[in-house]
Amino acid sequence: MWDKVRGLHTSGVLFVFWLLMSIAGAAQFRTEIISADIPNSEENSFRYVLYMIYYPVVVVMMVLNVFADRPPRYTYYSKYEKICPEVTSSFVTQTFVGWFDGLIWQGFRKTLTSADLWNPKLEDTSAYLVPRFENLWKKNFAKANGTAEPTRKGIPNGTHHISNSKNKPKKPVSILGPMVRMLWIPILIAGLAKFIADALEFINPQILNLLIRYVAGKDYMWKGFFYAVSMFLSAELYTLFLNKMAMNMFIVGINWRTAIMAAVYKKALRISPAARKESTVGEVVNLMAVDAQRCADFAQYIHYIWTAPISICVALYFLWNLLGISTLAGLAVMLIVMPINSVIAN
Repeated sequence: MWDKVRGLHTSGVLFVFWLLMSIAGAAQFRTEIISADIPNSEENSFRYVLYMIYYPVVVVMMVLNVFADRPPRYTYYSKYEKICPEVTSSFVTQTFVGWFDGLIWQGFRKTLTSADLWNPKLEDTSAYLVPRFENLWKKNFAKANGTAEPTRKGIPNGTHHISNSKNKPKKPVSILGPMVRMLWIPILIAGLAKFIADALEFINPQILNLLIRYVAGKDYMWKGFFYAVSMFLSAELYTLFLNKMAMNMFIVGINWRTAIMAAVYKKALRISPAARKESTVGEVVNLMAVDAQRCADFAQYIHYIWTAPISICVALYFLWNLLGISTLAGLAVMLIVMPINSVIAN
């Protein structure tokens, strides 16, 4: 109801909840069906009837949450705009990028043109990003350098000279803070997806180890099926979460580039003639094109900065348990090769 009142047409939390409820209740549902012919007390019979009604309702709720609700009556999009299907698609469709299938089939049948493309989402437009970035930048600038009122000095001819000398920056201000705060939600989601993907990457070899032990020994058959299904699901979920991270950070990079290019362009229009002499047209173009693109490229590798050391430590832990002290030899070779590769690359 909370989502419905606020115009949300799909909910990932509700879908995951009903999916987990369906999976968790499947074993109990099977047990109730098998034991239906066994004579039980009146209390057990009542519980059986309730569960036979309850579990199908849970499955139906899970299936219903696969599909999106009707879009809200009032939106920020004009009815004449070609809205991106991602805006109105369900959580499952967004997760598997199923909303993009229509454009793929259209491109398979004919050559795509600009008229076939959708308009960008509202939160990806410069009309939304630029004011948000400027507001955060002004707050960051004021916090770093302090604020002061302009001073007025009287001149004998009766006019006043307004000076903003106290507002000159005392130290360089980084744009990284406003950039992160502007899009902290998709960055956080991407970081969580990257962490889960790395965890699944290490879980898969452990499941393979259990599967090998199962084949070598004699154990219940259901364990073999469980290990095989777990390996398949972990590999699929790894790909899913890793691609989610990559897609989120790619969009974040594009949004950063949009905000930076707009900020540099506005600054170029407002600089004084004296300042124009210090910066050539080529330098301004580089800031708007090359440097802004570097920020967009940097976004895709942000989460590798903090997940790579964790992954290396976990990998060394598992290798130590498997190979023992021989792990140090491989680590030494890797540490020696890294600076050599850096020199060759440069």
